[in-house]
Amino acid sequence: MTQDHAQTLAAHQIEYATGWLSSVHAGHHCPMHKHATVEIVYHASVHGISELDQDKPLHFQQGSVTIYPDNLWHDQLSETEGEDYCVHLKSDHPTLKQIDQPIHISFLADAYTQRELRDLAMLTTPQNQMDLICVNHRTHALFTRLLQIATSKEQSPDTISNAEKYAEQAYEFISRQFRKIRTLDDVAQHVGVSQDYLRHIFQEQYDVRMTDHLTSSRIEHAKGLLVYSTLSAKAIGIQCGFKTARHFSSIFNKHAGMSPIAYRKAMQRQSP
Repeated sequence: MTQDHAQTLAAHQIEYATGWLSSVHAGHHCPMHKHATVEIVYHASVHGISELDQDKPLHFQQGSVTIYPDNLWHDQLSETEGEDYCVHLKSDHPTLKQIDQPIHISFLADAYTQRELRDLAMLTTPQNQMDLICVNHRTHALFTRLLQIATSKEQSPDTISNAEKYAEQAYEFISRQFRKIRTLDDVAQHVGVSQDYLRHIFQEQYDVRMTDHLTSSRIEHAKGLLVYSTLSAKAIGIQCGFKTARHFSSIFNKHAGMSPIAYRKAMQRQSP
């Protein structure tokens, strides 16, 4: 796929065919098959291998996109549990028919395009002509955008230094603001990138999930308050960002191997 091909296709109408969400388990194998339509698969939280009819394996990672041409035999082995968003489209344009290999985007960082893929995959069948026209325009815009990303440097949108900067900003923000953070969307909005992209680069840089760093920050602060303050365990849990005392106690027990009250008593016994 070249930029010339992308520009030619962008000038020709692409039509929506169907879409669905596929929830898969680790080890799930979709046997060799083909479609009469072009298939776009957004591997939102799955990685694995797709074997093609030419016996050339295609490795896909979480957050990647694969576009399969129509009538291309392929299978899919999912190595992790997760979700794939599938959108099928059709067009009689000759350039589209010339594409005989999958188009792969190693990581889709653009949050808007991620949402469009999810929305179109979950779309109910248009009920009237006007709805169908709108959906076709959205599908056309989505496909054009994916081709632009695939034929440019956007699938690697940031230099390593920028990716590291985003991950560091997220790490520091969580470390300082863990009491106020409600969801990981708060962190992504602070950094200014999509949550999927931020989770990807954060784990790549620190070898720990963002949600685990958030929980650890809360637990470590709670330990200090249990030892050096007279606040109740319930008040400490709320102050550290846990929604309820029960939630705090459950998470604390998983990390410390004992309840907050038991931890406080154990630390008091160790004090001189």
